[in-house]
Amino acid sequence: MADESRNPLELDVVVQKFSESAEALANVREQLRVLTELRETEERANASLQETAEQVAGFTAEAAKILRGLEEAQSRVAEVLKTGADLLDRSELKGMAETVKANSQSISGVDSRVVALDEKVTELGTIVRNLQTSIGQDLESLRGSLQEVHTDVKDPIIVKRWF
Repeated sequence: MADESRNPLELDVVVQKFSESAEALANVREQLRVLTELRETEERANASLQETAEQVAGFTAEAAKILRGLEEAQSRVAEVLKTGADLLDRSELKGMAETVKANSQSISGVDSRVVALDEKVTELGTIVRNLQTSIGQDLESLRGSLQEVHTDVKDPIIVKRWF
């Protein structure tokens, strides 16, 4: 700081004031850079959340479709079992063999759908865990950046230097 007893128009005092002003401007520029990075981090986190939400919606729609298929298959199995019971009641062995064959085909179709649904549920669980990890990391980064900005705003360097 300049000696207060010196004339404020002396060259050394003026140069020192310009130097202090340049340093204050550099500090402001750095704070603006930090704020810009913080905004960019927030935008990336929002984009990631939006993308994940779209993926979850797609998987949910796929799971609903598979569930409808399972409901249809269950209905067919119930019909086949009823038919089998009717055949047993009438003791038609030839018809019973055909029904058993149809039942086995229906059950194998249900089995493959159950496996596909299980794979989708597993994939959805993985996406949710990855999303939780990503969001946690983004939030930690955002908290750190906000803490730095909060500290800079709470204790501004420029105001102390000018007053």
